[in-house]
Amino acid sequence: MIPNTYLLLLFSLGIGGNDMYTMEVVLEDLRQLIIFGLDPVLWWKYSALFGEDCAKERTRDIKGCSLRTQQKAGFSENMIKKIETTYNNSFIKEKSETEVNPAT
Repeated sequence: MIPNTYLLLLFSLGIGGNDMYTMEVVLEDLRQLIIFGLDPVLWWKYSALFGEDCAKERTRDIKGCSLRTQQKAGFSENMIKKIETTYNNSFIKEKSETEVNPAT
């Protein structure tokens, strides 16, 4: 279940519209899935704080607010690094030209 304050953030930042911040909302969804996968109990704390700190303020700096919220929720530095690493590894990297067309 998505907290109501998080839904407020989704709609206030233009989800369903043509808003450049919509992408940030989708990326926050990814961050939250990663956090939930690492520690579902800590995700609940993060989710509640994110709703209070980020959605109610209607911040446009979702990534920065997420990091501040992780720290406020008591995430260890190791867990924050693991979240960031998993997040960065979630995207398909462009292959270099040599990987696409190796020399024969």
